[in-house]
Amino acid sequence: MKTFGEILRKHIEQSGFNIYQYARRTGINRVNIQRYIANQRTPDPEVFAVLMEHLQLQPPEKQELETTYEISKVGKELYFQRLSVKELIESVSLIYKNEKQMETYSQTTLANSCYPFVSHRKKDTCVVSGFVNVLYLFQRELGRNALTFENPFAYLFLPPDPRHTFMDAWLVPAKPRQNDMLKITQIFPLAKVNMRPKSQSHNLHVISSILPLCLSTHFQYKAYFYYDDPLNDQNYGILYPYYAILKDCVILFSQDMKSAFLSFDPAIVQLYQIRFQKHLLHCQEIVQTTDHFLPQESGVRSFASTALFPQYHVNYAPYLADIVALQASDIPHYHFFTRQGLFNFAKYGICSGMLPFPEKAVSPEDRRALLTHLCDICKTGPPILHIINPNTFCIPENLNLNVTEETAYLLNYTEHSSWNCISIQESGIRSALADFLSFLPESPYVYTKEQTFAIIKEIVEKI
Repeated sequence: MKTFGEILRKHIEQSGFNIYQYARRTGINRVNIQRYIANQRTPDPEVFAVLMEHLQLQPPEKQELETTYEISKVGKELYFQRLSVKELIESVSLIYKNEKQMETYSQTTLANSCYPFVSHRKKDTCVVSGFVNVLYLFQRELGRNALTFENPFAYLFLPPDPRHTFMDAWLVPAKPRQNDMLKITQIFPLAKVNMRPKSQSHNLHVISSILPLCLSTHFQYKAYFYYDDPLNDQNYGILYPYYAILKDCVILFSQDMKSAFLSFDPAIVQLYQIRFQKHLLHCQEIVQTTDHFLPQESGVRSFASTALFPQYHVNYAPYLADIVALQASDIPHYHFFTRQGLFNFAKYGICSGMLPFPEKAVSPEDRRALLTHLCDICKTGPPILHIINPNTFCIPENLNLNVTEETAYLLNYTEHSSWNCISIQESGIRSALADFLSFLPESPYVYTKEQTFAIIKEIVEKI
């Protein structure tokens, strides 16, 4: 990727200016422009806006210049780390797509699926080639085990890239005949921070790929990690480095996931199951999950009231405790809502923290008072209240994300009138989340203070 200075020089020249003419046109000191071009200095945001204003740029060119400008300010590693965190938060929205698709994925679909490669006599083995064929192999065996056995399980060691995990919702098996949920246990190698320049992005990529699985209500999923150097391909250069272990078979996958080896040999299956369990003893959970919302939320709030650390709360809809406590603590608490979430609160009187109890809707008078309080804070108070811009940052519905000094908590309301809560305690990932949320107020992902005030004022007037 070219540097900010190189791209700025190119666009100045393509606009027909020389440095002197461009300096006179923009009113910016010629020496400073030369330093920007030489990558010796980075312009302030106000100066950058003036530079952009006098260049005739198409949208892709504007995006390229803005991207390289952001990289010049914070460095390539931090820039892409923040993009990874944004994708991580947005990945939670896959839950809704997955859960909806699961309703249409029936046992009949599995029973009638056409798969020519595998017979199920116990000692059969086969080799499958081609990405699509490997995908169908995994689908068939995962579904067959879930529907055939009591207490079905799957032990997985697969690439973290969500495109290659084969864990899209339509691959998740239908509910087993015995009504026992499929228990999926997966192991990932995580990189220690600073092991390699891209180590943090790798770890965040892993979290992005498993969040929809951790928060699913259709099967039990747990992910574990161990520290390794997963970005060094030499560690995984063997013929079949990845695998899926089921009740009666083992599927071995090639590194590119384009070929697989299936074995029903009981000795091989038992060997892999034992080895996996031994390896699991030396791993830690990436996230801890619970479906008991209220005790967990109580712990989050009590911790937030005592920790000498800035608190960050990202809520799709407003949370009553957040609104009331906005000015009640000396510790800075930063709150990020969505415009649609605030509109929903104004219309229905339901806060994110009250979704399990819709009969306790806030009265119109109290809604108006609470939103007026938010309006006053936004107008005269410190910049601790922000509204997410949905055009640049897609916050999933009913999301609550709280980052504390030691843990990141993610709470998600499900269509079954319950909450799923996960906590992320791996230090590198938690630090990356905290960095992203501290950067969020100055980012293009939120509305300006003036826009925020106008939005809340508009909502108050509609109650």
